[in-house]
Amino acid sequence: MTGQQTFSQLRQLPLEPDVFAVVMATGILSVAARDHSYTYLDLSLGAVAVIAFVFLCGRCLLQIIADPRSLTKRAREPDVALRMFTFVAACAVLEARFHT
Repeated sequence: MTGQQTFSQLRQLPLEPDVFAVVMATGILSVAARDHSYTYLDLSLGAVAVIAFVFLCGRCLLQIIADPRSLTKRAREPDVALRMFTFVAACAVLEARFHT
């Protein structure tokens, strides 16, 4: 499989702008587990949130490299632009999770 084939496959499988909601939800559950002293659940959900965040960031970066014009075209739509704030919220939840 060549690099050109990989980029064409990435163009065909676009990520929705609100995919980082899974990181938000997992991180919030991890914070709640920590507050209630469920240590193992807290650590495992925190790890899942970080792994999901890194995977989704990498996947988004690859998609941007594959087709940079589609991102700028889609980001002009108000609905898409608002849903992109889930990335910011995911960062805030992870910060709250690891801030001690």
